[in-house]
Parts: sequence; structure tokens; C-alpha cells
Amino acid sequence: MPAEIVTCVYKVKPGKDAELRALLKRHGPALVASGLLTAHPHTLFQASGGFYVEIFEWKDGETSAHAAHSHPAIGAIWQAMGLVCHFSCLAELPESTKPFAHFASVVL
Repeated sequence: MPAEIVTCVYKVKPGKDAELRALLKRHGPALVASGLLTAHPHTLFQASGGFYVEIFEWKDGETSAHAAHSHPAIGAIWQAMGLVCHFSCLAELPESTKPFAHFASVVL
């Protein structure tokens, strides 16, 4: 399967922003260390309304995504993320209704 860009949208739960940011700080490096990503830059943005947007590229599309689900470090992060955010979609972003959406870059 070819490489595939993935866009993840997270809606932080009230009072959990610091916890989500700490998990996101570990998430990118865990994905890179897994060997499942291409060299495409891993990026993280903050949208309005308490949303974060993360973009990365799987080396092998769905095969990489399935392998990530069985990776212990990634699975532990995803489980912890489920406690501090809701996994959402691009259509939920207030910016999704604008032809030129603007986001704040996040450096963790």
C-alpha cells in the first residue's frame, strides 16, 4: 500500500489541556520511533474551540495504521489520550467552513 497522510483531530476535555499536550509531546516521537512513518514532517496545530490537529504520514497506509494499534507505546498513549480528549473529525473544526483556514503552530 502507498504512503498515506493522516490528519487527526482532538477536542480537549475541560481542564485537560496540559495533560493532552504532554501526551502529544510523547505521541510524535513514539510514532517516529515505531518506524511506521515516512520522513514527511510531523506537524501539530491548535485550532479554535479547544481542538488540536496533528498531521503525519504512514509509510504503508492502512498496514501502518493497523501495526500502530498493536504497538505497546503507541497504544498506551492512545488509551491515555482517550481520557483527556475526544477523537473528532475535520468537519468539527470551526475553521473548516473557511476557504483559507488558519491555525496556530504548536511546539511542545
